Amino acid sequence: ALSVSVLLHCLLDFPVHHDDAHRHFLPIIHWRFESPVSYWDPRHYGQYMVFVEMVMMAVSFIFIVCKRPEKTAKIIASILLMVNIGFYIFARLYWA
Repeated sequence: ALSVSVLLHCLLDFPVHHDDAHRHFLPIIHWRFESPVSYWDPRHYGQYMVFVEMVMMAVSFIFIVCKRPEKTAKIIASILLMVNIGFYIFARLYWA
């Protein structure tokens, strides 16, 4: 599950960095893919990507709460949802 989550993160992370692009293929090559889209920068459609990220987060939360019977999974999912919402509020107040 951890390997799948890391791979999924890399696949979703690759197309959403403009000025802050990573070197995903290091140490093989030092090339950076600078996408026209940024997940946070409003100059590069960041305001839309934040919406997409919030929808993905809500869908993930609903999936976990509906599919996992364990109370611990629901508590952890709720905590992570609150942390993400708190970070979004912080970012809107101090970075926007």
